[in-house]
Amino acid sequence: MANRQQAKQQHRPGNRWALQEAKANLSALVRHTAEGPQRITVRGKDTAVVISASDFERMLGEPTGRAIVEAFARCPHDFEIERASAPASPREIDL
Repeated sequence: MANRQQAKQQHRPGNRWALQEAKANLSALVRHTAEGPQRITVRGKDTAVVISASDFERMLGEPTGRAIVEAFARCPHDFEIERASAPASPREIDL
């Protein structure tokens, strides 16, 4: 119980954790990712950010290619994309 109170008292405002504090209180840091990204500092400078798994998945986006299509649609330049295909002959199979 004393460790949790001590961790709360040492935790700096703005979701920033000194590296040694983050190492000592990793479970608490991970729990705080539900509130938003948690920054880890080294010598007072932001060095790393820990985010929740759901935020990470959201950042990855859809694996369907929709993001690239939407990016091309927003592009102010005119261009055409040729669809490349390799010629292939059917293979024979034994039935």
